[in-house]
Amino acid sequence: MVPKILMLHYVDDPRSGGSLRVGETICRAVDPTRYEMHMCFAYRGPGPIADRATWPCHYLGLGSSRDVAHWGRIRRLILQQRFDILHYQDGLLWSQFATVGLSPRRVMHVHILTEGTRIRDRLAWRVLRHRIDKFICITRQIREKMIETGYAVSPQAHVVYNAIDFDWFQNPADKQAARKELGLPSTCKLLGMVGRQVWWKGGEDLLRILAFLPENWHGVFVGAGVYHDELKRIAMLCGVEKRAHFVQALGDVRPAYASLDAFGFFSRFEPFGLVIAEAMASRVPVVGLSGEGGYAENEYPLVTADNALLLPRANPKDHGLPESEEVLKRLAEKIVTLDSNGDEKFRMVERAHRWVRERFSLPIQGERIAATYDQVLGISTA
Repeated sequence: MVPKILMLHYVDDPRSGGSLRVGETICRAVDPTRYEMHMCFAYRGPGPIADRATWPCHYLGLGSSRDVAHWGRIRRLILQQRFDILHYQDGLLWSQFATVGLSPRRVMHVHILTEGTRIRDRLAWRVLRHRIDKFICITRQIREKMIETGYAVSPQAHVVYNAIDFDWFQNPADKQAARKELGLPSTCKLLGMVGRQVWWKGGEDLLRILAFLPENWHGVFVGAGVYHDELKRIAMLCGVEKRAHFVQALGDVRPAYASLDAFGFFSRFEPFGLVIAEAMASRVPVVGLSGEGGYAENEYPLVTADNALLLPRANPKDHGLPESEEVLKRLAEKIVTLDSNGDEKFRMVERAHRWVRERFSLPIQGERIAATYDQVLGISTA
């Protein structure tokens, strides 16, 4: 029998963020002859992952982390299935206490690390340092920060860059058919974002740039989140409410990318940028503003100078500062120029498509994750 891995998440819901897509991708990527993958969701019931997964999914059905009476469900699952590794995509700190004394080794994905000042947060990381066998950091920047803060020691922190199911994004739907499916206008140019609607994703800047783009350019937001109503309010304040379109969160995001003329990346900070890779794989030109994040780190960049059109923010470290009109106007001019230059746009899109296929696709991530599991279990591959 091959070793068994239990991937742990909060909920089976695309609105929970990129960690869910990372977990699903890993389950697809890892060679099933080396490891048997399972997914476990702490809260609520089945969602889109259950509909398309080819591996077992388990649902604990807890109401919240305070549902102490049902903490034992995860313990029973682990004992019944005899998992060898618990792989945490999300924190679920309560489960660390609920599973004290059980034998599985523990791996934790670290997608983002903030300089939390709350004593509770710092204590939680200190606890995890002694409970986790290996931290998988999605960028070198995050690994270095883990070590600097004392939340991990060097041998404990390992870098595995995110990947996407590249093949899944090939042969996209016809643009007009995708727009009809999503209720989007058929004749205008669409600049869109896909993902959670939270302030740091920079949706405000996408709305503001519409004022500098020709009237036939419209903005699209695909997703949901706490910033949804605020984005609608900002659209009205900017006078672009008739050029701003909102589509609910999708279990299958391929029609969203197929509908776009350009993907807008405006995040104030972004640990990796899965949506960038998805857009590139879908052959959608990536345009926008570069802030803080690991998507362009020198060691293994996702974004390069020739595969995307990202202008640097005027004050990248000030996450709360709206971008200057001067920068937005300059970006708008470059977007129009790129869109009108078919040859240059084609070359940029093809470079990006090839870059993602060669560096951020399933086989690469699957091998690196499996090698990490080998290290944790002491399996020699020699």
